[in-house]
Amino acid sequence: MVTPTTASAEDRRYHRQLYTGTIAVPTEKMDRANTVKPARPDDRGAILDVMRPWNMHHVPSPEMEELDIACFFVARVDGQIVGAASYKVISQTVGKTTHLGVLPEHGNLGIGSALQDARLEAMGKVGVKTVITNADRPATIDWYKRKYGYRDAGTLKKVCAFGDPEVDHWTTIEMDLAAWMQKRDRDAAVREAIARHEPHPLSPYPPLLINACLTGMVPTKDKSSHVPVNVEEIVADAVRVADAGAQIVHVHARDDNGQPTWKASVYERIVTGIRHERPALIV
Repeated sequence: MVTPTTASAEDRRYHRQLYTGTIAVPTEKMDRANTVKPARPDDRGAILDVMRPWNMHHVPSPEMEELDIACFFVARVDGQIVGAASYKVISQTVGKTTHLGVLPEHGNLGIGSALQDARLEAMGKVGVKTVITNADRPATIDWYKRKYGYRDAGTLKKVCAFGDPEVDHWTTIEMDLAAWMQKRDRDAAVREAIARHEPHPLSPYPPLLINACLTGMVPTKDKSSHVPVNVEEIVADAVRVADAGAQIVHVHARDDNGQPTWKASVYERIVTGIRHERPALIV
């Protein structure tokens, strides 16, 4: 086992909880404004902050001598760097991935895949055919194999505390980048042909906005116990449909007797309550 020299006992507990999944982190849907771009020189601090939860911020160190910003990609959400990945070209045909990290609260959103794709594309453009990756977490190794076709190539003992503090070696894996890029291009061509010539559901459906009508003017509790009537029920149902995928809610207000009302004061409580819970929901 590698014993970190710079991480505190609290840091070690946090890292271990992250690795075992005992820390619950919120997720959110990515939108089109989020981008993966080449890093800039002034991104260095933010990149190290992204790597810190994964104990990969010890740079320079015997494991990672430098951060070559020219070979880094960063992912931004609302302008904030939430993920980063880098690579190194070793020879005319061989490349190596170095850093890859995403802030835990932005996990499971495809950011890691987008960063990996970007650096593979960059290496492919300069003629790299084979990519080497060192990883230490079993889930990460499985992800590389399952998604990118990596295969085992050996192990390498760590020379200092880096990555998972409970694992004292790297698992070296390799991928055939040329074959992966050919398959990616072929799959993209097939998807495009299907989208152009095949009916739904084989071809993708166009973008859809879901408008949920919660109350109406006619339904009452005696007709269905599920009809939301008071302000609290309407707000709670708006939250439920938003979490299920609705982007718009159409609401009617009711008075204390459950009858339709046009009073602005009631609508104000409904709209305020919904916007407090789900600000992006259109009312």
